[in-house]
Amino acid sequence: MDACESLYDQPATSFSLRLFLKQETFVPGRLIVELARTFLADLVLPPCRPTWLWTKRAKADAKLNTGDFSERRWKAAVKKIVDGEFSALTIFAANPDSPTQKISFSTLVNPVGSAGYSTPLPGSIDVTCSVSYLRQLVASPAKIEALLRFGTAAWSGVQGGPAYGYGNLGFIPPRVPFNPHGPQHAEYRLAWDRDTPPAQRPHAIPVAWIGADVDGNLERSFCAGKGIKGAFWANYLSEVYVRQAGGGEAIGASLPGIRIETLHDGGLLVVATESPLPRDSEENRQRFLAVHRVLQPALLSRAETAANKRALLGYFYREHLSVLPEASPESRAR
Repeated sequence: MDACESLYDQPATSFSLRLFLKQETFVPGRLIVELARTFLADLVLPPCRPTWLWTKRAKADAKLNTGDFSERRWKAAVKKIVDGEFSALTIFAANPDSPTQKISFSTLVNPVGSAGYSTPLPGSIDVTCSVSYLRQLVASPAKIEALLRFGTAAWSGVQGGPAYGYGNLGFIPPRVPFNPHGPQHAEYRLAWDRDTPPAQRPHAIPVAWIGADVDGNLERSFCAGKGIKGAFWANYLSEVYVRQAGGGEAIGASLPGIRIETLHDGGLLVVATESPLPRDSEENRQRFLAVHRVLQPALLSRAETAANKRALLGYFYREHLSVLPEASPESRAR
């Protein structure tokens, strides 16, 4: 697990830009190759270099093929991706002199479940980096733009558009080790065992809970149009979530000065601040609060979420009003 830092009075382990694909969405292999090449050219910053290449065939119960990244392995993988032989691809890159500086590109497309598993699996397209790598990236406005453009290129390339996407600092909640051969540790709990949400947000600038325990348990809801994960730095909204938030015109009118772009298939991209690692200022806090207020009608409903998964929502759920006061005249004047 990445090293944990304290940012905005919250723990943070990484940054993630993740798009969730609707079930049974077909993604052509050429798009994955184009995104991978864009990732290598625009988002892998020297002295970082590709280190690992993982692939998995598009068939039930296929095993993960892991190994070093090399031009030979990459060229062979490109052919198989274009031919539709692979459903999963991950490229890891790191700074050989500073292992904490790392970034990865990962896709799960046209996924096939285990034998006998009939429910279609959602897919995903993801870029994740360490906080130290993010600091290097945000030093260049051009690279911040490249990160956002990567997300819009992925969105535009998927027929019908993804279901939802977000980009934000994240935290992977740890598990207390479980001993199957002895008594259960008194503090052992999964992320969703904490069923009481926080009374208020830790900070106006959010850090998202991420990881398989979180997104893996909520992604079907995102893909089914039940709601979005939260109000973050970058919010990639499909047409259904634009409607739930009041429509494009209303969103734009309610967020003056906030970057809003039209996406294919009726979607919108809403970007809270210029940088994904924003300065802690009253202006930036109010920007995130404003985005939260506008997107709240599109958030997942706590009442409609299974009881054992409600804690995964944190303070981002449709019914939560206590953290959304309007900005006071004094704070707006600062």
